Amino acid sequence: MRRPLGNIRSPTQNAPQVLLLTLVDQRSNAERITRMSSAPSTLAQSAYPLPRHTFALAAIALFFFVFGTRLLLIHAWGSPVPIGDEWDADAFGIFRAWLNSTLRWSDLFAAHNEHRIALTRISNLSLLIVEGRWNLWSEMMLGAALHAGCAAALFPLLANALSPSSRCGMLVGIAVLFASTAGWQNALWGFQTQVYFANLLTVVAIGGMLGSKPLKPIWWIGWSAALLALFSNGSGVFAVVAILAVALLDMVTARRRPQPKMEGAALPRLPSRDPELVERASAPLSELAEIVVRPSGNSSRAATALATIAVLVVLGFALRVDVPFHAPLKARNFAEFYAVFARSLAWPQIDSAWLWPIVQAPVLWLTVDLIRRRSRPDSFERFTLALAIVAMLHAAAIAYSRGAGLIEARPLSRYQDPFLLGAAANLFILLRYGSTHRASRIAALGWIGVVLAGLMSITTSNFSLHLPYKSMQDRANFAMVRDYLDHHDPAVFARGSVLPGTASRGVLGHSCFGRSQTSPDSSLRTARRTVSATLAH
Repeated sequence: MRRPLGNIRSPTQNAPQVLLLTLVDQRSNAERITRMSSAPSTLAQSAYPLPRHTFALAAIALFFFVFGTRLLLIHAWGSPVPIGDEWDADAFGIFRAWLNSTLRWSDLFAAHNEHRIALTRISNLSLLIVEGRWNLWSEMMLGAALHAGCAAALFPLLANALSPSSRCGMLVGIAVLFASTAGWQNALWGFQTQVYFANLLTVVAIGGMLGSKPLKPIWWIGWSAALLALFSNGSGVFAVVAILAVALLDMVTARRRPQPKMEGAALPRLPSRDPELVERASAPLSELAEIVVRPSGNSSRAATALATIAVLVVLGFALRVDVPFHAPLKARNFAEFYAVFARSLAWPQIDSAWLWPIVQAPVLWLTVDLIRRRSRPDSFERFTLALAIVAMLHAAAIAYSRGAGLIEARPLSRYQDPFLLGAAANLFILLRYGSTHRASRIAALGWIGVVLAGLMSITTSNFSLHLPYKSMQDRANFAMVRDYLDHHDPAVFARGSVLPGTASRGVLGHSCFGRSQTSPDSSLRTARRTVSATLAH
């Protein structure tokens, strides 16, 4: 049933208003017009208003749920023994320099492989100073808190545009995604807080800069978060790149189409998503035109905002580091690049690269739909598209930098947490637009089924293979540290690993967090029988 347009009494009397409404959107779907006409203009506004404390309670509950699941994972599979880069970067780098009073500020911002991990170095050093000892449990708990904080920040930014029932779906979806064990390496490796810093700051940066007016206080909070993200890890620059990409899309879809004329006077083009359009359809023509031509903002302010974003992009690429000894890991041809890229886009179906068009279908549909209709995205669509772009850029970065170093082209666990942002963006699009028709509802259920099947596969693999293998490696490392404390003989660290699928690098090596062939995510398939026999004893 079509929604009545106010107090329109006769076609002749109200012809201008009717014509203007026709020019706005040629779609005949009254439900979509009604929904889009009530879309908020900023992320802080809601299409279905609820008391603020309701969102706050939901976000707090989400935080403690995700934080609790991470603590359970840490309790069951964590280890107090440092591993891999925790020795190289923390113990022999920052910590020793601090204890010897030789630490310089530049050391905190120095490159670590391809990354600038100043935030992780500062946080780990702060924990060392406060506690008076090197406590990996505290580092892992900090990572769990950052991870839960990202989920809690993401929910209210997306839920404002959803109906009450869809908000419940969004809450459950984010909880399931962020409670999964896909990123178990980051959760159990205190050094990997860099990934959680990047994710959280990316959400804050995109929400602040795309969800508010330029140069306003919230916008500057987002800009500051984007600046800090550059010093989280190498993928921190993707936030500002995504913001710039969405801004360009906004410019493309905002191009004016030829305007019709009526009685010799040009009619201003009505934005198809003005929240006051349908409600004021019966207003006088002059009043309705005033809504349409309302100025969108000061051009100098917009230019200044764009310049500050460009500064961050330039700074991000200026901080980029090229690591010569990682050159063999880079993709050598398009086939190697695409193999990893497709599996990454198909996350969590990382074993089925052909599913990536299905997994990314919601955001691809939204992008094509906006360009086809030349309709400017609202704040929530800009936020969602930016999150999806960040995930895609991360997938491309992995495919390029590790395309030749990942056997079976499967992204390692520590590379998978940024994909949570893209999955949440796709889920939001489905919940917002997937309930209009029966076909769209069926498609949404199919997408959810594909994602849940992928998460179940990853969870099964982690609990049956990868985490038990890590536990074995932790016990071997712990035994070497205990031998050293008993005999003070550094030679114990030179012992080769007795576990299959690992290099002979001892406790100082990368162990099960290896960078290429030594990774359990890639080589343990051939050692499955040996591992199972060892666990049986």
